[in-house]
Amino acid sequence: MAADYLAAYIGEKAATGKPHFDEGRKVWSIPVICYTARGIFLGGKIELNERCEIVYAPSKSEFTRVVEEQLKRLPVVVYADEAELAAKGFEVAKFT
Repeated sequence: MAADYLAAYIGEKAATGKPHFDEGRKVWSIPVICYTARGIFLGGKIELNERCEIVYAPSKSEFTRVVEEQLKRLPVVVYADEAELAAKGFEVAKFT
């Protein structure tokens, strides 16, 4: 059910993670992960009731926004002149 939703509404770069049953809420929570060129990221979750019907799923725009925000926070390694990068507003980190 969750994999079918992802294929239909999110796209081929999304996959389900390991489901977890919340006994108190009586809901299956299934993480949704996204494969990108820069790594694998958590994009949200799908929740199913005890009859395995979807009670919550992220829209494609929600899923995309979450993944894009994580991508923005990833450090990028660039070999360049320190002064040039600083002049362009990049935060320069040195590795020794």
